[in-house]
Amino acid sequence: MKKIILLFLLPVMFSGCKEDEAGGERDDANELGQMENNGFDANGVSVWERESEVIFTDHYSRIDTIAERILERYVQYYCSEDDTVSVKWYMNETIQTDVVTNKKWLGDIQKWIITNVVRLDLADITENLQIEAIVQLPDKTVRRFKTIPLVTVKKEVSDAFEFTFGTPRAEMGDYIDSDLSPRFSAESSFWNSSTNWFEFSGGKLIRLYFWSDLASTAEKCKIPEPLIFAEPLIFYGNAIRNPQEWEIGGLKIKSYNTTFHETSGVFIEYSDWSIERGCLTIERAEN
Repeated sequence: MKKIILLFLLPVMFSGCKEDEAGGERDDANELGQMENNGFDANGVSVWERESEVIFTDHYSRIDTIAERILERYVQYYCSEDDTVSVKWYMNETIQTDVVTNKKWLGDIQKWIITNVVRLDLADITENLQIEAIVQLPDKTVRRFKTIPLVTVKKEVSDAFEFTFGTPRAEMGDYIDSDLSPRFSAESSFWNSSTNWFEFSGGKLIRLYFWSDLASTAEKCKIPEPLIFAEPLIFYGNAIRNPQEWEIGGLKIKSYNTTFHETSGVFIEYSDWSIERGCLTIERAEN
């Protein structure tokens, strides 16, 4: 396999885990790794699993198209306080990559557990992806290698943010917490997840409500002017100083202030409260 080094050698420089260019004896027979203990091999390096094809989903909506081809894979290893360890990643394609290294101290065994994550942009991949991680331990090199079959793409069409107006409530089970809904309203037509409300009429979705991450959501909806919020910032959301209403792709979008009255005891047990804060709604313009 022709290897192209796409990432620099990642130093692990925390508390005695230091970079080392020196190599130990390479174990070329080790590809996925042989399980010894809780997902790790005898060397303390995480074992990989074989993969079937990777499936991405392109979401086409009236607002925008979401067609990311991002794939994350990682390798973990144990590192003693005075160990010198490093990791290199190799791919058979020139791929845009990012790498993040995290650490956690395990007091019961007096070791670090290091997680080295590679984030791959597969937008231009047209053949199977071969990925390799070389973990340089103090006394040997451990290799992880596998082939990920050709990426498959599915297409989904919606009105906004993967939601389609007219969808029966029974078909939205993945988005609605049936044990805690309805929240914030005595009207059974309102149901919600942790960040959204869904309004139904005749058992079908007619309107989306957003109260979290309003600024970024409004920006994605091509808001005419950036939202300005009242101060100070509070946990449950701020009031909006510049409410707006606009249309895009046959959708009517509105940012405004409203008072949410909680009666079910979800956030404050056994007590009622009300608060005015910003909200953003999306519905079909013909509603």
